[in-house]
Amino acid sequence: MNEDFLLVINSIAAYFAQILKSLPIQQDLSVVDYLSLI
Repeated sequence: MNEDFLLVINSIAAYFAQILKSLPIQQDLSVVDYLSLI
C-alpha cells in the first residue's frame, strides 16, 4: 500500500474515534468493531 492510502485510513480511524468518544455508548467498542458494523 502507498503512504497516501495509509494516511487516509489513519485519518478516517481518528475521525471515527472522535465520534465514538462523543457518543453515549459503551467505551470499550473499538473503532474496528464500529467499522465492522457499517
